[in-house]
Amino acid sequence: MFLTLASGLVLSGLVLAQIQGETTGLLPTEPSNVPLGTRYVVEFSEAGSAKFRTRDGSMNTDGFYQSVAQETNITTKPALNFTSSIFHGASFDLANESTAADLEEIKALPGVVNIWPVATVYASPQIESTGVANFSQWSPHVLTRVNEAHGLGYDGEGIIIAVVDSGIDYLHPSLGGGFGEGFKVQSGWDFVGDNYTISSPDVLFPDDDPIDCLGHGTHVAGIAASSNNNLPGVAPSATLRAYKVFGCSDGTTEDVIALAFIRAFEDGADIITASLGSSQGFPEVLSALVVTRIASQGTFTSVAAGNSGARGPFYSSSLGNGYGGLAVGSVQSTQEVAYSVVAKSTSGDSRTIVYLDASANNWNLTGVFPAHIPANPPDICSLEVPWDGALPVDTIAVLPRGRAGLCGSGGTWQIMDSALIDKATWVFLYNWENKTYERPSRVLYRDGQPVGFASINYDDGIWLNNQSLSGENVTFELKYDPTAAVGVDYFTNMINDFSSWGPTLDMRLKPEISAPGESKIHLAENDAHEVLNWLAGGQILSTWPISKGSWAVLSGTSMATPYLAGVAALYYQSTGGRSTLDSNPAQVAHTRLVSSGSSVLHHNGSTTLQAHVGQAGAGLIDALKVVSYNTSISPANIHLNDTDHFTGEHTITITNSGPGPVTYSIGHESGPASMTMNPVNWVGQDPILKTEFGQAIANLSVSELTVPAGGKASFDVVFTAPTDIDASLLPIYGGFIHIVGDNGEALKATYLGVYGSLYNAKTWELERGVPVFFGAGGYGDTFEDGRVFDLSRATPEVYYNLLWATREHSFDLVASEWNESDWAYPQVAGKNNWFGSLQFYDALNEIYYPYPFKYYPRTLTTFQGAVSSNYSDGTPILNGKYRILGRALKTYGESGNPQDWQFRLSNWFIVGNNNTTNTTTSAPLNSRLEAASS
Repeated sequence: MFLTLASGLVLSGLVLAQIQGETTGLLPTEPSNVPLGTRYVVEFSEAGSAKFRTRDGSMNTDGFYQSVAQETNITTKPALNFTSSIFHGASFDLANESTAADLEEIKALPGVVNIWPVATVYASPQIESTGVANFSQWSPHVLTRVNEAHGLGYDGEGIIIAVVDSGIDYLHPSLGGGFGEGFKVQSGWDFVGDNYTISSPDVLFPDDDPIDCLGHGTHVAGIAASSNNNLPGVAPSATLRAYKVFGCSDGTTEDVIALAFIRAFEDGADIITASLGSSQGFPEVLSALVVTRIASQGTFTSVAAGNSGARGPFYSSSLGNGYGGLAVGSVQSTQEVAYSVVAKSTSGDSRTIVYLDASANNWNLTGVFPAHIPANPPDICSLEVPWDGALPVDTIAVLPRGRAGLCGSGGTWQIMDSALIDKATWVFLYNWENKTYERPSRVLYRDGQPVGFASINYDDGIWLNNQSLSGENVTFELKYDPTAAVGVDYFTNMINDFSSWGPTLDMRLKPEISAPGESKIHLAENDAHEVLNWLAGGQILSTWPISKGSWAVLSGTSMATPYLAGVAALYYQSTGGRSTLDSNPAQVAHTRLVSSGSSVLHHNGSTTLQAHVGQAGAGLIDALKVVSYNTSISPANIHLNDTDHFTGEHTITITNSGPGPVTYSIGHESGPASMTMNPVNWVGQDPILKTEFGQAIANLSVSELTVPAGGKASFDVVFTAPTDIDASLLPIYGGFIHIVGDNGEALKATYLGVYGSLYNAKTWELERGVPVFFGAGGYGDTFEDGRVFDLSRATPEVYYNLLWATREHSFDLVASEWNESDWAYPQVAGKNNWFGSLQFYDALNEIYYPYPFKYYPRTLTTFQGAVSSNYSDGTPILNGKYRILGRALKTYGESGNPQDWQFRLSNWFIVGNNNTTNTTTSAPLNSRLEAASS
């Protein structure tokens, strides 16, 4: 069986668990996201674009399909047409038997400049968190100072935000209550239809009604622009446009995403936001290319960095890797969503009590409900409940949090939940002494579990218990209102551990800035069940389809991304609109937002260790700086690259648009370093941050600079990379150049580099004999020279891992005497001792995987598969003497240079029998050799 975890477009899935080097299939929290296999997209060259047009000169794609029909034997089924100045091309499906050679043939057609596989795209699961301490009216806007920007009158009015997602429930009162001119959701388009499913991507139901039936897009829209007075979005008066790319079920395709971006751009949106992305990390894939071109035309894009922080560095999102697009990380806000009830005792006393439900939602109860408070109850972790049968469904049980028996010292919430199955519908568990607020975590797995499962703090629990011990009865007054959230303070602002790491594979800083995405995963000691809770809950409260309850709490970079879109809207409003800015207003806004960042902490809970710039970028967005500062700087990002391509000299320009001169102090701050690799070549999944070494030196041309009113001034920075670290581990270093004016305005430029060579990063552990070539016996059956294979009965197998991303890797069949001097690219069957790329057969799923694979990310997964009896182009492998050539292109490598590949040759083997003649010294045995000798 061939097992693979391939790249696709994922937004915010977190793996549950994975062991390095373990052979494993697809993980349940991370959709397969493999390229569809039959769906591809081509871009036309300049000449092709001029050719493929109608008589009136407008773009079309008919000419391309005519070329395919006339000049090849390939059968295509048209999918989507791209007829834009941004991208002129077409997506199409190929027959299942089509091969890699067919793709090369299409790419070679006159008028075609490139071809890509189309990946699948999924919306994000949600993630849960826990927290502690005091409460107030909940708002994510205090930490970012969006509330202060609102106080200055900035609300996004007049700015258009396009949301590329699952649509928007525009009937929601907080999203305008209608659709069309005069409503908040002004327009949009449904590219797929409600009944669209990823299992039938060629069956589309497009229409002009982008109503959301999935939910994700409605949540995103509310974060950006909800007009609810209690829970306002970042830009509550901004206009929205909805571009729906999901049906009522999860999953879509990359070409649909690209088409939606292009439509939003052509419709004139000021800002496009998309909480979508992938792990590919290559800026030249379709989605990133479209973002690059849209940003270059002046339209601001905010894109999720991704929720793959558990995968370690160099795992940035492809959609966010576009040049000029803003990739957004996720920061834990200081507040977590909670709700309150009023407890009233027959003694006449009353008390407002804050509770945190496991779902992070408001209990769906309105009215007065009796409390059941047992005296001296047994520890619930012993699975004993101090009452018989089930409590009435309108009764709220109050119990102390357990800590004995099965729960262990960590006080496992799941055990307590299980003890209450069929015993209580609503439960308050009061926490231990000296612990205040903490959100319970549990998995919902059967009927009968409590509907409401919430914690309250110790003092409130003791008050309730004392009232009961005094003979008093207690009732709770509740009102269902999801917008009436209060906030409990939660540590301080820190980067979320799930937020994906950069940099990109061409060494650019991504993510560049972060925003509230909430959720800090808490794993109770010795509690495996807690891990499963990554799928249930979250900490950004926002709008949700009315049919699904109107309000929901989710978290992830999905939520941080529209937050940045809202801040961009406030900025455009503060300038009088993007048309008032320079020739590229998107770049101006991009620089403005990134330079405002304030430092955030590492996710390990330290109160002093800063987050790494490779995961947090410039830190947390500061909206007040964005809308009010007279100072601006450029650039806000400084890319130092790796050692081979180190660029150490940079110039920073300060602009002072204020009424008087400003003197700026200029300083350097080193951030922590982290090791990309561990000593056994795997990328570290939770990089340890180091401050005692790995610090760059920055020599500033000045330490102080005065800029006149309305003027500009520049200074130079010369960086020296650190040398006190092991370059083979690819340490990532970074920091900030601070610019602080005597007018009280402070900005910074963020830099990042790698000490070491990305070119030398190993996709395969060649020195350990990987890839490994096995005989028909499978794992452990490494075959010697001369092994004979009857392909009708048994075939060789290949085992390998992918420790580093590669633009292309493949397994090919070559002559037994092949060597590197035979290398040529592109390969031609029958020439240079090369016969063809192989395909592997997954017997379990009855799927063929044809090589080569392109734009492939590193994975934790290992691969093992049996060679098919056919080449990837479908022709049979005939008798002969062969080797298998494994090849993986290095970062920055050129395909035509054999030194730029990692090569791994198998021992030679025979297809046929022991009398089979050597393919290179006797008469040819197959059509490929005949072609070579003709």
